[in-house]
Amino acid sequence: IRATAWLRAAEGKARVSAEAIERFAEQLTAGAGQRRFASMGPPGAPVAVGMGIDFDGYTTIYNMHTLPEARRRGYARAILETLLARGTAVGSTEAFLQVTQENAGAQWLYRSAGFSPVYSYSYRQRPDS
Repeated sequence: IRATAWLRAAEGKARVSAEAIERFAEQLTAGAGQRRFASMGPPGAPVAVGMGIDFDGYTTIYNMHTLPEARRRGYARAILETLLARGTAVGSTEAFLQVTQENAGAQWLYRSAGFSPVYSYSYRQRPDS
């Protein structure tokens, strides 16, 4: 799959700016660990995506996203299971991820897969932003 098609699905947008692609590419190459990508949907047009990074016995799940019109069909679960299985195959024994409190569907999915909350967080915006 082309990186731009994966990114479009990850961002949930049909069009993604060159700047967004550049920022995302920087994120994908930063830090240590083996990166794994998963997607579901027609060739070149994924409707669901996810990324896992395996490092030092941990699998971290990132960038899980399903386009609104493709939700509730099992795509996110299949991607999550694939990323976790690949992590296990290379020696990961633990996994973690972050999910917003507002995303009830994702929270349900992750709880049903055995994840449990460890802490909560919030974003802050600078007053001049």
